[in-house]
Order: sequence, then structure tokens, then C-alpha cells
Amino acid sequence: MKKNAKNKYFYIVGIGTSAGGLKALQSFFRQCPDNTGLAFVIVQHLSPDYKSLMPELLAKYTNMPVAEAHNQSLVKPDHVYLIPGRKNITIENERLVLLNRPLNKQLNFPIDIFLESLAKEKAHLAIGVILSGTGSDGTKGAKAIKEVGGTVFVQSPDSSGFDGMPKSVISHNLADYVLYPEDMVNEIVQYAKNPQFNYLVSGTDLSHKMEVIHRILKIVKDNTEIDFTGYKTPTILRRTAKRLNIKKCKTVEEYIDLLYLEPAEAHALSQEFLIGVTTFFRNDDVFDILKSKVIPQLVNSAIENDTNIKLWVIACSSGEEVYSLAMLFEENMLALDKKVSYKIYA
Repeated sequence: MKKNAKNKYFYIVGIGTSAGGLKALQSFFRQCPDNTGLAFVIVQHLSPDYKSLMPELLAKYTNMPVAEAHNQSLVKPDHVYLIPGRKNITIENERLVLLNRPLNKQLNFPIDIFLESLAKEKAHLAIGVILSGTGSDGTKGAKAIKEVGGTVFVQSPDSSGFDGMPKSVISHNLADYVLYPEDMVNEIVQYAKNPQFNYLVSGTDLSHKMEVIHRILKIVKDNTEIDFTGYKTPTILRRTAKRLNIKKCKTVEEYIDLLYLEPAEAHALSQEFLIGVTTFFRNDDVFDILKSKVIPQLVNSAIENDTNIKLWVIACSSGEEVYSLAMLFEENMLALDKKVSYKIYA
């Protein structure tokens, strides 16, 4: 792996932590070589008025440069960057972008903010790590990483001083690995160095073995009663390749043997296929038509006929489509200064 910041094919590891995170970070970096070719960005919950000593504390456990991030810092392999107090952090075009935090009374989710930007920036080269902390910050970010084919490592809750954040990610079936912090590094390095995964975007290797892929889908169907043969081929290829890498299988045939030996892996693969992909107003063209043509007609018809409106949203994942529709209805009625009763089933 070339250690060149201009090489977009290096992994960036986003580490999120809160209460109890110092011990976990120390355990993590104590085991981390200084020449992995990975870049590390640590997003910790900090009080706006608290001067963090994390750079000095972590520098005792790694030979990599450790420093607070500056706006427009170019992310380089074998460097560790930390979120400054009073700021949120994102990444764009391989550079870290610092943003002012919202007002004190507003909820702030800095880990989600960074991991979501990391998913957009690096896609399958994004690695999310969720360590000790309270609450659920990091869960939405982990979901974003999973949606684009990235990988999520979570600290084992029984080793977490505060297990809220790890348990939240695990309960949403977003964790690819659940490990102690000191055991994560070796898995991350092996994962990133696996050449089979580095060229995952095209899915070239697996695309030449569709007969074998169909065998895999039959095993999944036999174990889960879910038939994925109609699924989009690129999704099947990307996420099957990811499970091959996670299970350290060198060939697809070796993975098939594993599926027969470990039926639970068929369930894990099916969950990988089923990762929900959704955002508010996800398909711009469709929502533009709904806003300009469909919803006004429905609202006007309901007003003229003094009737209620019932809507049904299928395949709504975590609900963003439903709320998007509700927002459009509310905006339309506000513009007309009219009120119509409507229900959305999802």
C-alpha cells in the first residue's frame, strides 16, 4: 500500500468515543504499528470549555504524529488526528473540515457527523470504530459506513467502561467485528491489507464466478428462507466479497465450504445484503414530482370532497421516506392555508 496522501486508495479509520474512551484508546494504540498505511481520526465527546490533553496522552502510546486537526488539514497515512474542542469535524477531498458546534442547548452528535462524511468520502475504504461511551452517537454514522460497503468495528460491551454506544451499534446489526480494543488493530490491518478487498469497487473477481455466486445464494435461501436471486448483482458481489474478506477466505470456494460448516454465516451474509439504504428525499426527481404534481392534486381533491387522505409507504427502511412525505404534505397545506386530515401507513 503506497503511503501517499494523493493516493485515494488508503483507508481512513474514524474512531468515535465518549466516557471511558481514554483507556480504550490507549489499549488500541499500544498495539498499533506506526507503519500501517492507515490514517486515524479520533472524534471524542469534549466539553466546549475543556482543554483536551489527548494529544500528549496518546503520544505516549504511538510513534505516529498525534495532533489536533486544523481546518483543511490534508489527511496522511500513519497520522493520528483529534477533534478540537468547540468544533465538529468532517472530511472532504482528503482534507479535514472544522465546523462550529451548535449552541449549547442543541443536541450534538459529532461522531455521526464525521462518520457520515467519511462514508461519503471513502466509501468501502471507510472504517468506523466505536469505543466506550454513553448514548447512541455513532450509530447513524456506522449505518452510513455500512451502506457504502465500509466496515464497522465495535468495542466489546463487557470491556467498555460505558457500554451505551457499543450496544447501540450492535443492537442495530451494524457491527462487522465486536472485539476488545487491543484486539482490533490486528484485524483492521489484516482487513486493509487484503488485496481481494482493495479492488472491491468493480467486483471483477466475483463477477467472473456468477455460477458460484448462485450457489452461495441457494445456501443462504436454504438457511434463511430468503431468496436474493433478484437482488442487484453489484450489491451481491460487493457484500459477498466483504464477507469473504472478514472471514479471511482466499477463494469463493473456500467461503462456500465455510457456509456449510457455519450456518450462522449464511444469516450474517443475508444481513449484509439487507443493510437499509435511505435518506430524506432520497430520490430528488421522484420527490419533485410528488411535491409539484401529486400532493397538490391529492390535497385539493380532499378539500373539494371533504375526505381524508391515506398513504401507504412500502420498504421504508428506518422511516425517512415517511417523514419526507409528511413534510411535503405539511408544506403544501401551509402554502394553501388549508388543513386536511391524512394518515401514512408504513
